[in-house]
Amino acid sequence: LTVWWWFYFKIGWKLPLIKKILPRINLNGTWFGEYESRNEKKEVSSGEIAVRIKQDYLSISLNSFTKKYHNYSYSEELKYDKKSDIHGIVYVYSQKENNILDTARRNGTSELTLKNINNEHWLEGDFWTIHGTQGKIRVRRISKKHIDTFGEAKSVDKIRS
Repeated sequence: LTVWWWFYFKIGWKLPLIKKILPRINLNGTWFGEYESRNEKKEVSSGEIAVRIKQDYLSISLNSFTKKYHNYSYSEELKYDKKSDIHGIVYVYSQKENNILDTARRNGTSELTLKNINNEHWLEGDFWTIHGTQGKIRVRRISKKHIDTFGEAKSVDKIRS
């Protein structure tokens, strides 16, 4: 029984036959796209972003990478609106600048909705930070593999484009 549950929670929940019986959205992989943020002074910044999602049946974690920052989630929740058949994720994250001298931590929250556009999976939504910044993010799944850096994700995205 223990082996069965271990198999189901790690691998089995992703198999097509089992997914028909016990459906669960699978966001595993690397996503790449763009973000745009606006601070309290209404100054806009934008750029490319990579998001790595690691998921099994019981847990999920997100890491995002830009040229300047690395974010990691510490509280995540998959969401599903049965009436409208909309899947998504809400997560709280901590952000660190890619600079060895930066010791400041910045926290924020993001709410993303899963969309299927032209047979590609996209996550789109909003984010907010404790510094009054808010913005939008839009990423598409570029690989089911887990990529660990912004540069790697950008390379995979170029190959796919």
